[in-house]
Amino acid sequence: MSKATNNQNDHELSSKVENTDPEGKKELLSSYNILTFRSHVPEQYKSFVFSRWLHSLRFGNDMFKLTQSDTYYAAYSKYIDAILKRDNARLRVAVLTDDPDTALGWAVDELGCLHYVYVKPEVRNLGIANALVLKIESFSHLTHIGLSIWNDKHKNLVFNPFK
Repeated sequence: MSKATNNQNDHELSSKVENTDPEGKKELLSSYNILTFRSHVPEQYKSFVFSRWLHSLRFGNDMFKLTQSDTYYAAYSKYIDAILKRDNARLRVAVLTDDPDTALGWAVDELGCLHYVYVKPEVRNLGIANALVLKIESFSHLTHIGLSIWNDKHKNLVFNPFK
């Protein structure tokens, strides 16, 4: 059985997911919690984490588009798995409060280094990524979206792909 922590220090509960209707009004959809897992990915989130990380990195970073598809997916799956199994690796998953099997996004960090953060497109710009990412000093993966965020909001962070 996977142990998850969810305490006030990790994230304030009852964060709200909102939707904007066609008239521009905000509509409350649900609240979400942040679950934290150390050195592993629970089965119910494994496919979500791996598929989103692999796909969004491949198509969000021009270098990985140049790699043959089979080679990229085989090698990078092993690399992600190795990161997630590190002693200090932490996976934080945003899940709907009333349906914890529905993940909205996730982040993987380790000792102040953000390895990756992903939020489903339909719930982006609602503060979920900010809730998932705790204090960091560096990051190890970069996509076009990440580059834009780094340049616009977090110029003080160090990019280090070798962490």
